[in-house]
Amino acid sequence: SLVFTSDKPMRQIARLGNACPGGFTGEGTTEVTCTSDNPEGRNGGAMLAADNPTRIGVSMITTQRQGVAFGILLSKVFLQKIVESRMNPTDSFDISVATGDGTVLATTRTYDSARVNTGDVVTIGSSAGAPFTLSETANSGSLSDYNESWACTRNDEPDPTLPSGAAGSSAQVRLAIGDLVFCTITNAALQGSISLQKIAGAVTDVNRNGVRDAGDTIPYTFLVTNTGQVTMNSIAVNDPPIGAVTCPVTTLAPGASTTCASVNPYTFTAADVTAGRFTNTATATGIPQGASTPVSSNTSATTTTLEAPKAALTLAKTVTPTSAAAPGDRVAYHYTVTNTGNVDITGLAIAETAFSGSGAVPTPLCPVTSLAPGASTVCTADYTV
Repeated sequence: SLVFTSDKPMRQIARLGNACPGGFTGEGTTEVTCTSDNPEGRNGGAMLAADNPTRIGVSMITTQRQGVAFGILLSKVFLQKIVESRMNPTDSFDISVATGDGTVLATTRTYDSARVNTGDVVTIGSSAGAPFTLSETANSGSLSDYNESWACTRNDEPDPTLPSGAAGSSAQVRLAIGDLVFCTITNAALQGSISLQKIAGAVTDVNRNGVRDAGDTIPYTFLVTNTGQVTMNSIAVNDPPIGAVTCPVTTLAPGASTTCASVNPYTFTAADVTAGRFTNTATATGIPQGASTPVSSNTSATTTTLEAPKAALTLAKTVTPTSAAAPGDRVAYHYTVTNTGNVDITGLAIAETAFSGSGAVPTPLCPVTSLAPGASTVCTADYTV
């Protein structure tokens, strides 16, 4: 016979092999007996458990030479921490396993490591089904800057009763005798990102010549949007050719936007005109809340076409009629003038440079004396043969 004793009632977990054919008595008390009433070979045994005992023992009574082995079946918790990315390089986390009354059984710290664990935490002495608290805390930094994701198994198998996904920074698990609960908490820093859209304003024709050329100016605005998951601080725009840029706010919540503007407009140079265009690129920066390293936006560029001033006119002269029959006949001259350049023309006049008639040189009259690029006018003059 085998006699099990404890200061706490014992219950059977399993009966293995052909043990105890003569009887199994006392279950639910502090003394349980397993007997054999025949000389046949025996293997296996009775597996018993007591909740939170301070003493447990077993004795074997036999008239034969025997060999026997006894083992204690333990429940274990294994808690692992994985840091996929950090908001700040110095962020560090503590993980711990504690009993339901708050007694810490194991704890460890990540420091700058990407992966740490508590190892197997033996839960001997705990009541069956008692909860254990698995948790993490931020030793440096803030958990609010991270997405937390749990993944747990029980005896290498999925278990829907265990914490999973976004279970928070603390969760409880319950263990049966012999269980191994393996949990991993993975932290990934909330993503901080911003986008930039650069907008060119209207060109001011400073010299009023009708073209975009050297000396003219252009202002710029910059739409900055927080496209990340965390508040962005110290918003700034960098556009070297433009110079200083001011923003009405420098902190943006996720999804919020602000429009920044150049302090002074940009003045086109002769080199810009020679190139035929002015193109420049801007970038926005911001620092995610809880971090110290800035992140940059996309680059955003605008192009403004430019041209050198070029004045040009064309003239087409006609006469009606094309022949005269006698002295005293009148003929009419028409002078079609077109501005084929790219600047405004003022002070328009027709000059007859050569005239073979014996009468007075005709004086052309123009209805307008200013022409915009591409515009035309017809001047006229009469002559008596």
